[in-house]
Amino acid sequence: GFIAVVFAMLLWGGLRVLLGDAPVAESASIGIEPSSQATGLLALLIVLRAFSQGCTALTGVEAISNGVPNFEPPKPANAAATLALMGAITIAMFAGITVLALVADVRVAVTPEHLIGAPAGYEQKTVIAQEAAAVFGAGSVPFFLVAVFTAAILVLAANTAFNGFPILASILGEDG
Repeated sequence: GFIAVVFAMLLWGGLRVLLGDAPVAESASIGIEPSSQATGLLALLIVLRAFSQGCTALTGVEAISNGVPNFEPPKPANAAATLALMGAITIAMFAGITVLALVADVRVAVTPEHLIGAPAGYEQKTVIAQEAAAVFGAGSVPFFLVAVFTAAILVLAANTAFNGFPILASILGEDG
């Protein structure tokens, strides 16, 4: 469901761009306070933090690698094909969401205080929520589908490592 609604959003947003009606995010008119502190060690820490947050998104890879014994023969080939397909989907979704965010001019800051020109009491939304609202319209059925499936995939991703541990422990136990 998550993959379907994200690709639907990307396709519909891309079609709107091609037709000359590019989606515009609610935060497009808001500026972001520049920071001149991101130099040297701080920049390295920001890069390391981004890397570590990206690594947490790899729970699907963990699930596939832990579940290799459950694949049909030839197990290594089927697991490799599954990983390749998952990687291709991930790259396509990441690239599409990034391009759509740039086209829609999505603005997100660490805290709302870093947003320039934001109305009083403004609560910033996530990038994918702003994109779904810009493409489908805030409050529309497809907008809520994106929200529901995003929440569901996050719950399932957190559950993947929990459910995969017994399989991993079994594999390690068999190996001695």
